[in-house]
Amino acid sequence: MSDNQNFMFVGDTQVGEGISASLARAGFTAAADLASAGVVFTYHPTQSGLEDLYFGDDGLVQQVAEDTLFVDLSPASPSFSREIYQLCSVYECKFVEAPVSVRDVTVEDAFATPGNLMVFAAGEKEAYEQVEGQLSAIARIVEFTSGIGTAQTAKVVHTLQAATGLMGIVEALASVRASKADFDAEAYLNTMEEAGLVSPAQVSFIEALNAGEIEGSYTLGIMMAELAVALTAVENEEMVLPLGDAAFHLFELLAIVGGAKYTPAALSLLFDDEEASKKAGLDWSLAEHSHGDDECDCGHDHNDPDHECCGKHHHEDEGDRGEGHYHHQDEEAFNEDGSYNEFGGYGSPSKSDYLIDEVDEWN
Repeated sequence: MSDNQNFMFVGDTQVGEGISASLARAGFTAAADLASAGVVFTYHPTQSGLEDLYFGDDGLVQQVAEDTLFVDLSPASPSFSREIYQLCSVYECKFVEAPVSVRDVTVEDAFATPGNLMVFAAGEKEAYEQVEGQLSAIARIVEFTSGIGTAQTAKVVHTLQAATGLMGIVEALASVRASKADFDAEAYLNTMEEAGLVSPAQVSFIEALNAGEIEGSYTLGIMMAELAVALTAVENEEMVLPLGDAAFHLFELLAIVGGAKYTPAALSLLFDDEEASKKAGLDWSLAEHSHGDDECDCGHDHNDPDHECCGKHHHEDEGDRGEGHYHHQDEEAFNEDGSYNEFGGYGSPSKSDYLIDEVDEWN
């Protein structure tokens, strides 16, 4: 049996540096190799990357000592997390799912600041108790949710709330910038903060939007990956979430033109002018190529009403008019009979295989 004070991190390098630094500051020791690690922390923003870590030809469970405890910090569907748990059990290892959530997406080194992180943890209680100290060193808020799958379910809820909430803030501020009224946005924000209607993290996000601060370690690509997992999880339950799908498509648009490396605060560029986009290095011609009017890379006709090959939607180039690049396609908002089309202007509902494949490109 290996010493549980010795740990090793495997996965995303930048995230790993932050997590490992927090563990070291708390007095835990980095192991020399996997075989001597009592606890192995893993994190990969995409589920396909996580699958490679555990189920690849040289998967982690084949390289560790018996009774090693795996702690996965990644976003994953509850069903996939249970598969990892079963794999670890076969190799007589322990497993705790502990998806990490970033509270303030604008923090420069988001994963190296325990006060900025929250962890939901699930698994066998004895295994959780063995790593409770390590998890508390990583994140200020640690919540045990019970059996495998429950922590990832909590993560899905947080992801959907966070992603759609941030997109709502971006659109609200865009409406202020487009308004001709003499509106004191700062006074309004102060009032909302005093009333408790916006959180400190949301205030930081709004301040970043206003200042054009888009650099940081929690990138749009990571948020896309988390949202892809969340949408896949609810799709597995035969649900469709229009707001979540709409947010993903908008994230995708920004990623296509070069914005995946920035924090989610870069979403404001969807509504900004051409000069701001160029300054950020965005190339809107890439969106035109990816979202042509008649076809996508699948080769099917997008004018066919039954076409659902990729879930991609189309965008007009409004840069020549000095307007933002994203717009609602009002003509698609209602069906012919006058009923509301929940995906009008946003494209088809996303398909899980498309989502998972797409986010790999951005991470």
